[in-house]
Amino acid sequence: ADTTELTNRARSFLAGKALMFDEASKLWKDLKTADELSLARRVLERVRDGQGLIDELPADRRMRRKLCQQEALLTSKDEELSTAYRHDRAMKILTEEFDLSDSGLDGDAETLGIAGGILKRRWTDLGEVGDLRKAWSFYQRGAGRAHEP
Repeated sequence: ADTTELTNRARSFLAGKALMFDEASKLWKDLKTADELSLARRVLERVRDGQGLIDELPADRRMRRKLCQQEALLTSKDEELSTAYRHDRAMKILTEEFDLSDSGLDGDAETLGIAGGILKRRWTDLGEVGDLRKAWSFYQRGAGRAHEP
């Protein structure tokens, strides 16, 4: 699908057209691939809220966690949102499904890598060194090296 068709389908969905979960899921993924991050985020946010779906959000916990990770990632990268807000909102989304302070997440490169990426982008945008330190800590934990110097 070309970008115009994708954006039209996304706008239609956001305006209230209902889709099956699989169609809506493919739509946000295609938008992400086409670098339409803001639209992808808004479609995914609507899907995760259970809105606009003909069927229902799958009950599968792994699927719900994956959707949460992707919404957090897209939110942090959405330059249509204000700088501090997008990164803070992304972390809030991520912590809806994940307790980032739980050592049980150590070695979860996907989740902790997304958390680290959010904080690294926040540091790049706002220059707070504490964000970079926290990002490094998340990356270390994600790599399974939580307690190394």
